[in-house]
Amino acid sequence: MLRQICFFFMLVFVGAVYADDLDTQSNLASDVITIKVPQVYQANAGDNTVAIMRFINHSDKGHVVIAAFSPVAKQIQLRTVVQVKKRNLPVQIHSFALSLNATTWLGHNQKHIALLGLTKNLTVGDTVPIAILYRDGSFETVQAKVVNA
Repeated sequence: MLRQICFFFMLVFVGAVYADDLDTQSNLASDVITIKVPQVYQANAGDNTVAIMRFINHSDKGHVVIAAFSPVAKQIQLRTVVQVKKRNLPVQIHSFALSLNATTWLGHNQKHIALLGLTKNLTVGDTVPIAILYRDGSFETVQAKVVNA
């Protein structure tokens, strides 16, 4: 037990000394990424719809979106669109990469966030909260405006 306590205090001390040498600028995705023009297409309760937006990564590090959440959908998926026999088909993916110092666009016939099984009607002019979770554990919530499809 004494060895565990000593080890714990050693970790705290070394961590405190190391933390003093760190740059104070945050590298969390939620601090260096700006989300612009978040929109959701109008739809009725029970239907599915799409959220689109623009991610601007102001960092010299790449980041990754791993999930999204919203209280207006029973399920949310990150998706992309692939072409099979001249038809565009949505396919679930695990993440979106956000390149360093670049803009990543989400759109209807490309990468997007699918809101499945809406729990209420989405009327033009309403706003929908969407939480975006990054791989580094940080997150941010945006208010997406409901627009015509």
